[in-house]
Amino acid sequence: MKKKSLIIAVIVFLFDILIKYIVDKSFYYGILKSIIPGFFYLTKVYNDGAAWSTFEGTRILLIVIAIIPILETLSVILQVAYFKKTGNRIFKMAPLHHHFELSGWNENKVVRVFSVITLLVSTLGILMV
Repeated sequence: MKKKSLIIAVIVFLFDILIKYIVDKSFYYGILKSIIPGFFYLTKVYNDGAAWSTFEGTRILLIVIAIIPILETLSVILQVAYFKKTGNRIFKMAPLHHHFELSGWNENKVVRVFSVITLLVSTLGILMV
């Protein structure tokens, strides 16, 4: 099943690249091109990426604000890589919040601590701007 999903993902990815190449080479900026007359049109536009350009020069802010999700993700990556290499674990369980739960913290404490950390680093991140 994983192999089939990977093959489908690669096909979709390659199809996406092909379509973008075709549009880039055969469309002119701002000109509406009819694909299905009266129903489906395409036009070539240039997009700087509003979501990222909003934070231009302050991308570190996103890392600071999202520290908990980043740590959760990194804990899984580290746990899997370390376990495959050594057969041992770094954490009792990954993602990181499960490690704290298995260490005796109840779920409410984990949520409270992670929320306070998020609040503090978000405030710090906003003050950095």
